[in-house]
Amino acid sequence: MLDESRSVPHVRAALGWPEPPAAPDEARLVTRGRLGVQRGLTFVPMSGEGRSLALLAYLIERGGAPWPRVADAVLGEGTEKALYGQVRYHVSRLRSLLGDSEAVRLRGGRLSLGPQWVWSTDLRGGQGPCLLDGPLGWLEAGED
Repeated sequence: MLDESRSVPHVRAALGWPEPPAAPDEARLVTRGRLGVQRGLTFVPMSGEGRSLALLAYLIERGGAPWPRVADAVLGEGTEKALYGQVRYHVSRLRSLLGDSEAVRLRGGRLSLGPQWVWSTDLRGGQGPCLLDGPLGWLEAGED
């Protein structure tokens, strides 16, 4: 009965059981060969988004961090105001490209990924050149 209640919504509702929690969506950032995101069987190409995807790659590989640390690692040099503007731009681009306003978060001075996604990348051990734009020294460097 338990398995049937998960697959038949009206049985679950008749028993007064809550909806089961949704499993996180899986997505893989593809940086070699063709730049984009693989979501299930769907590939979303993202040409011309190298810096935005570099920011996404940083968050996937290193986890959430204060925005100045991410900006320093991914975007390079600039004034604090200019870098913050760039971070906001790239966060907005990623949200738009992914179709999810909570995919990438900028809250309380920290950048992070939303929990509704399980991310992976092909950055380590992939074949072919990496197509991300910007500095990638953070990939080999240890934790700051």
